[in-house]
Amino acid sequence: MLRAILIFIGAALISRYHWILYLFGAFLVNAAIAAAFGAVANRLIGQGASVAEVLQHLEVTEATYYRWRNQYGAMGPDEAKRLKELEVENARLKKLLAEAELDKAILKEVAEGKW
Repeated sequence: MLRAILIFIGAALISRYHWILYLFGAFLVNAAIAAAFGAVANRLIGQGASVAEVLQHLEVTEATYYRWRNQYGAMGPDEAKRLKELEVENARLKKLLAEAELDKAILKEVAEGKW
């Protein structure tokens, strides 16, 4: 009985605040894209390409390039490791959300007498 109550409470909280997981996921995707573009940009510049050629290759504006470079260009190993840990945690949270939504659907069907 206590488990069912806690599942209902958890389902209510998740259904109300699920947008936080999407927001967190979007942040991680943006960070990963910027880091990937930064790596490509650094490689091209290291090979002697000009910034204009890098911008053309990446298909981004100059403002976007410099914004990404300021945010993620100086990312060290500790920050990269932390980003990876956050990605793993995000995957775990998404799995928990899916399981909670499944529990919620099952309990809803049971409450409606459809089983």
